[in-house]
Amino acid sequence: MKKSEIHNTMKKQIVNHPIIIQANMNHHDLTDSEVIELWKKLKKTQQKKERILAKINNENQKRRKERANRLIQKGALLEHYFEIKNLSIDETEELLKMFSDFIVSKKPSHLRK
Repeated sequence: MKKSEIHNTMKKQIVNHPIIIQANMNHHDLTDSEVIELWKKLKKTQQKKERILAKINNENQKRRKERANRLIQKGALLEHYFEIKNLSIDETEELLKMFSDFIVSKKPSHLRK
């Protein structure tokens, strides 16, 4: 690809970018150095956006893993103390519903929210 073709491709991408369109920039007046500078700024902004999105994704994934781990641990405790390994999910729910009001009413204050 020739240098002029690269420049034209960059210029098209820059002038058609929503930020440039929103700013009402006249793309016919851009010099080569302005096109290159805008291209660099656009790439930096895109990279920053990608880093932020990756960080958000990592935080969400971490929260999901923590929740999954907590649920597994509580399920293991439930199985151990109530001896319910042989019960199905529905049977376990039925058992918990039977004792739910009693447990909630007898829960010590230091274990309440």
